[in-house]
Amino acid sequence: MSEPVLPQAFAEAVSAVLLSPAVPQPWHRLCDLCQASTDPGVVAAVCADVERRAPREQVAGVMRATFLHAFRRDAVYLEQAGDAVLGGPPEAEWGASFIQFVTLMALTQDKGRSKLVELYQRARMPEIMRRIGCGLRLGKSDAPATGSGLPRVAIVSPQLSRAKQPLTFLALVHAHLLARAGCQVGIFSAQEQSIAEVEMRSGCAARFDDPDPDFAQWSQLLYGQTPVHLGLRKVPLDLRLNEALEGIAAFRPDVVLFVGFMSPLMLPLFDAYPVVNLPTHSLPAIAPCDVWLAAAPDASTQICPWPEDFSFGEAMRYPYRMIEFAVGQPMSRAELGIDGQACLLVSVGFRLHQEIHGEWAERMLGMLRMFPKVEWLLVGSDMPPALKGKHPGIKCVPATNRLRALYELSDIVVNPPRPGGGLSIVEAMSAARPVVSHADGDGGAKLGPAAVPDDDAFFGKLGALIGDSAMRRREGAEMRRLFDAELNLAHATPALLAALERARQRFAQRRAGRSV
Repeated sequence: MSEPVLPQAFAEAVSAVLLSPAVPQPWHRLCDLCQASTDPGVVAAVCADVERRAPREQVAGVMRATFLHAFRRDAVYLEQAGDAVLGGPPEAEWGASFIQFVTLMALTQDKGRSKLVELYQRARMPEIMRRIGCGLRLGKSDAPATGSGLPRVAIVSPQLSRAKQPLTFLALVHAHLLARAGCQVGIFSAQEQSIAEVEMRSGCAARFDDPDPDFAQWSQLLYGQTPVHLGLRKVPLDLRLNEALEGIAAFRPDVVLFVGFMSPLMLPLFDAYPVVNLPTHSLPAIAPCDVWLAAAPDASTQICPWPEDFSFGEAMRYPYRMIEFAVGQPMSRAELGIDGQACLLVSVGFRLHQEIHGEWAERMLGMLRMFPKVEWLLVGSDMPPALKGKHPGIKCVPATNRLRALYELSDIVVNPPRPGGGLSIVEAMSAARPVVSHADGDGGAKLGPAAVPDDDAFFGKLGALIGDSAMRRREGAEMRRLFDAELNLAHATPALLAALERARQRFAQRRAGRSV
């Protein structure tokens, strides 16, 4: 069977890629051509040619595999790219750039938490963390105090940005809780996701959201004068990571609270200090720790899915995730262009334009057509391509610090199928709004039995809520009850201090070589 003949522009672009497979620009040119093509057969032929002929190792292998994943969305290419990163240049930027690429793929899939572990394992995330972390050196520091009393706590996070971004929010609020309880607290981040020319480290020119911190909003969450140490974008990442370790050592913490899902800093920090992990997922972090603050009630029976040097010591139940925000200045539907009589659906997230797609998007459009008095507001994102121009009742607004006031205007909060979304869902619960969310995701994990198992149940419940205002009130009241009972961070301090103390105990036993 003869191979298809590519159009001249594509043939020339493939030749340029094969001539310089480690140079990003030819790959990006080929990617642009494929994205603009209206002929899926040509794109398939290009991918087949590249897969067969382009090198698989080192930088060229990273370019090849990330290009192929952009068009085939098959995890086998993440696995190949991970292998190439591990055999490629030693600079931390390569590993960190690929970690961002994989994280973006993971958080925009619609398969929930159940597939996250498999995806991260196949992409070699623990091995890449280990490779970067083994090259780091902790500065000289006094040994952490082992006695009782309120500890000095270093809060470590891989990236801090906008105050309402989940990672930043949890880091700042926990700094507030600990400082208010009398602990001395320092916040440290090497800003691991701030990579210069990150698009030059993939074959599809992948770019990632990298907003600057909004320090004015930070000040509303922090308590007192908490020192904050942030890495600078212009500094090479290897140096930023080591500078963060030096700053932590100079702070002389008694315990480290890691807020995040993975960071190479945690390997040397776990060797030197007691560590408590607060992941932003309901999975254990890819980071070793003495205590895992776990949202799920069954976490104590969960087996760590990562290699032994990334395992957690013990899990402690810690469902708390949100403070209650004041409504503040009210919003009106008129200022948002929303019909005052409509049943208003709201979805919130920075990645909705990537998360809303496929059959689920088509079924949402079907719901809007079935119920003419329904409008759907997307907050924090551009219009998803799957929805663009499809219905006049769908509107987008930018991210807002007045989300609680916006929720007051809503009737139902809709969480699309995605691994994340947990914090926006908890804030909706605090506003006593009914929420529709799949169980297999961080959003659904907050809802307990109110979460739904699949799309049929999702749209069945959504349709019932649209048609029954009394049901909306009942569901909203139950969401508020659940928020007060389990999720409100106003009740978290005793459990948080107990976790820090337990980590110190386990660390002392680790140092003494005793079984913990």
